[in-house]
Formats: sequence, structure tokens, C-alpha cells
Amino acid sequence: MFIASEPAAVSEVGNRTSCVVTAVIVVMRNPVGMVGGALIVWSPHTIGAASDDDAETHGDADRMRSPNRLLGTVLGAVHLVVGVAGFFVPGSTSFFDRHGGLLFGLLRVNPALDVLHVLVGAALLLAALTRLRAAKAVNTIAGLIFFVVGVAGLFIVGNGANVLSLNGDDNVLHFASAAILLAVGLGVDRDVHTPVTG
Repeated sequence: MFIASEPAAVSEVGNRTSCVVTAVIVVMRNPVGMVGGALIVWSPHTIGAASDDDAETHGDADRMRSPNRLLGTVLGAVHLVVGVAGFFVPGSTSFFDRHGGLLFGLLRVNPALDVLHVLVGAALLLAALTRLRAAKAVNTIAGLIFFVVGVAGLFIVGNGANVLSLNGDDNVLHFASAAILLAVGLGVDRDVHTPVTG
């Protein structure tokens, strides 16, 4: 038995997508004689961006070791747990409760801050489990979000504008997350570029 594979045709569909049709001829020998058959394999590829996507998905186990994807997985899980756990902390009487309750005896939370942690944590985790390019972009954006929340916390803790019920420990968590996410998102995997749309 032997298998011969040969590209048979390439047809362009749309602007960037092509379908490569490969004819695979299978020839088998049996007691009666030669029996032949043909199997048509149709595999879609992307023109132009194909090399980037193939490089992105090739060796996914190795790609998962990327600092951006590892960090997104870890911090995404951490913030997701913090956000979900915050909903079970007693003490908040409204969505933007300025006093909130204490999570783990350290972090002051209210439903608004819990939602922020859940959304950012889920985005980090999903991006990290999807593609390196997505992980890098979301890490950077999440780092900026936590940096802004941390800076805001320096000015609103202890006054009536504290709609996220922040305290000093919250600020430490947000600044630490921002520093790590921005450092890795902007400084690591520089050979991976996020496409500019528009």
C-alpha cells in the first residue's frame, strides 16, 4: 500500500481565504489484483495571514509556556476567584456601597468591584487560553485598567467618592497586578504583533 499526495487546485474565496484541494490516491494490493481509490481532502487556509496563524497555533503546548499566556492564566484565575468570592461577603447594602465588606479580612469589596474583578479576570483567562496575541493584548489592557483603578484609589479612599469601596490593600493588589501585567504585556513576546484594525 502506498499513498501519493499532490495539491490539485487552489481557488480563492473572498479577499484572503483560499481552499487548497489535495487529491490523495490510495493503491492497495489484494489477492485479486490492484484496487485503487481516491480521497479528496479540502483544507481551508488563509492567504497572507496564514503564516502568522499557523505559527500561532503550531506547537500550542510550547506556546502555552509563553509568559503572557502563563500570567494571563494565573492572574485571570486569581481575579476571577476574588470577584466571585466577593459576592458572598456580607456587608454591602447596595451595588456601589462605599463601605462594603472585607474579603479574606484584607480586601474591601462591594458588588461593583466584584463585577470589575470577574470581568477582567475572565478576559485574562479566556485570552490566555486562546492565543498568544490575544493574551498579550488583554494583559496590557487589563494592566492599564488596574493602574487607573489603583491611581483612583489613592484619591478616593476614605471619602464619599469611593464607589468601589477601595482600601489600602485593594490599592496594593491593583498596583501590583498593573505592574506585572504591563511589564509582561509590553516587554515580553515582542515578536508577536497585535494587528491594527480600521
